[in-house]
Amino acid sequence: MAPGERPELGESMRAARWVVGIGIVGLLSGCTAAVPAEEPSPSADRAGELCREFGDVLTIVNNAGTALREERMAEQEHQGWQRLATRVLDRLDTEGAGEVGEVVDELQESVEAAPFGGGTGVPAFTSDAWWEGYQRLMDACEDAGTELASEGFTGG
Repeated sequence: MAPGERPELGESMRAARWVVGIGIVGLLSGCTAAVPAEEPSPSADRAGELCREFGDVLTIVNNAGTALREERMAEQEHQGWQRLATRVLDRLDTEGAGEVGEVVDELQESVEAAPFGGGTGVPAFTSDAWWEGYQRLMDACEDAGTELASEGFTGG
C-alpha cells in the first residue's frame, strides 16, 4: 500500500459504518430540545406589577375626587388624600419596568411629593402633564399585558 492510501474496507465494515450512521441520525432526529413556553421577561413582570401599584395612586385620587364632587368630603380632607397620593406615587420603584417605568418616572416628576404632615393646596393631579402621562401609561400598561385600573369604593 502506498503512503496516504486508504485500505479498502471490507463489505462487512462498510455495512457496519452505514448502520451506525443511520442509527445516529435516527437517534438525533428523535431528540428534541425541551423548549419551555415563553415566559414573560423580568421587565414585563415588573411592568405589570408597577401598573397594578400605580392603581393604588389612582384609587386614592379618584375616590377623593368623587367624594369632594359629591360633597361628602371637605376640601381640607380632599387635599390630605391628594397629598397622600403624591407620597404613594413618589415611592413607586420604576427600575426594571421598561417603558412603564419611564412613564411613571415622568408622572412622578409632574407631581411633587408633598411632605408628610405638611403642605397646602391640591397637587397637580389635574395638570396637562399629568393627564398626558396618564394616557401614555394606560397604553404602556396595555402593551405590557396589564390593564391600568383603580378601585372605586365611595358613594352609594
